[in-house]
Amino acid sequence: MTRAPAICSGATYDGITQLASDPRQIGINRMDVETNGRKLSREIMDGIKANGELLLFYEYVTPGQEKPIRKLGYSVAVPGFDMTSARALISRISTRK
Repeated sequence: MTRAPAICSGATYDGITQLASDPRQIGINRMDVETNGRKLSREIMDGIKANGELLLFYEYVTPGQEKPIRKLGYSVAVPGFDMTSARALISRISTRK
């Protein structure tokens, strides 16, 4: 497994990005953006609304890269702010056995 810098992100419950590794994403609604056929922002928001937190494996194209890498992320509701906070816990997970 190769470690990559941990990235923290956040969005309102309406899907508007408030914190991102790519500053161009701030202020943008990313609820319907697809990554490898998945709407990750929507999956995260739905999971948080249902359970208050979410642990999720996903693939993501890091800014400046072409190929997606496998990650494990943790997202949680931020009480009193109607928003979520997410962090990639592990990046570049190897699927080799």
